[in-house]
Amino acid sequence: MNVVKIKIADQEIDFAFGLGFLGEALDELNISINDIQDKLTRNPFKIVPSLMYHSAKYAQFRKGKYEETIFTNEKMIDLIDSGGGVSQPGVILCLQAFTNSLIKGVPVDDTPADPEVVKKK
Repeated sequence: MNVVKIKIADQEIDFAFGLGFLGEALDELNISINDIQDKLTRNPFKIVPSLMYHSAKYAQFRKGKYEETIFTNEKMIDLIDSGGGVSQPGVILCLQAFTNSLIKGVPVDDTPADPEVVKKK
């Protein structure tokens, strides 16, 4: 499984990228891969947290740790809001990892959890 640890609002979260996550997210959101760019342009405030939730959910599911009552889409939205919104470094890193997984390949496990580490390179 391809997982990247990213810090959102001081909480380190595993995000999964690749075929499994993408297939599940597209099914659950009832959209096509072609719809993603349109939704990112029209309303990133809805699709970004949703993609992040589905990515984190899939990572937890694959590790056998997912429980609906503990981790929800609304909790992901709250984390993003409390960490500074969709423009915070962790959200941007997550979107970069998502985009890279579509066009460059899936990220590897050694991605830094703290966005500040990436800035210092």
